[in-house]
Amino acid sequence: MKKSNHLGKVLIVGLLFIFFSCDKEEYVNEDSGSSGAASQTTKESSSVNVIYGPEIPLGNGFAQSWIRVNNYQMPLEIGVEMTPGVINDLPDNTDFNKSSIITLPKIATEITAFNHIGINWIPERYSDIESFKKGHFDFHFYTISLAERMQIPEWSEELDSKFSNYPQKNYMPVDYAPLLKGVGSYAQTGRYWLPGNADNYLPLAHTLALGTFNGKFVFISPIVTLEFLKSGKVINSSFSQPLNYPINRLFPREYNIYIAKNGNYTVSLGNFIHR
Repeated sequence: MKKSNHLGKVLIVGLLFIFFSCDKEEYVNEDSGSSGAASQTTKESSSVNVIYGPEIPLGNGFAQSWIRVNNYQMPLEIGVEMTPGVINDLPDNTDFNKSSIITLPKIATEITAFNHIGINWIPERYSDIESFKKGHFDFHFYTISLAERMQIPEWSEELDSKFSNYPQKNYMPVDYAPLLKGVGSYAQTGRYWLPGNADNYLPLAHTLALGTFNGKFVFISPIVTLEFLKSGKVINSSFSQPLNYPINRLFPREYNIYIAKNGNYTVSLGNFIHR
């Protein structure tokens, strides 16, 4: 997590012009292994297809979003992968403030609840939460548009009412709780909610946060330390669900962390359910 705009200028992920200008997507049939640029519709197949968003430079490597869908265009998994260069020579201070956005494939925005992805790199000691002092990545899967997200202001006492305006009770998991005041409340992000059971993140290796702003559900965010990411350990973890969902789209019920066959570091959401 970030430490306000003074200590939390981080890697949010994706160049704005890429977000608006790229409409080519790469389609991979997992049975054949073939791929190529194509239009926005996949070929019918009895196998699973992976549709990639545009690849963008990120740090010393590249990042790319993707979604796996079945023959009925139902999502199986949505995620982002980073080449090994991304985690090499990461900055250890907040002077690093390159920002960009990872665009999702169009079909992902049509059949899931998500609009785009943002990644934040939080250097060692720079979180404003004691239990999040290890260097870590936040992978934000946003449910609101980029334009709407850019309007979220920096937290202040005067604006706390917007950060403290939460969705109705049944729209958040009962075992998640919001952080308070300026802690865990950020511009262009919203307010973090964490699992009530601290065993989920003490000591921090990985966990899943949720986010809200001004009455809206804003993001789902797997959080993983650099140390854990480098370890190559595989995580497939379910997370708590609310009774109701804000929009009639497919929502995930688990998050995954692993190194893909191509050697890229991967964080994803899966096990979708229609709400």
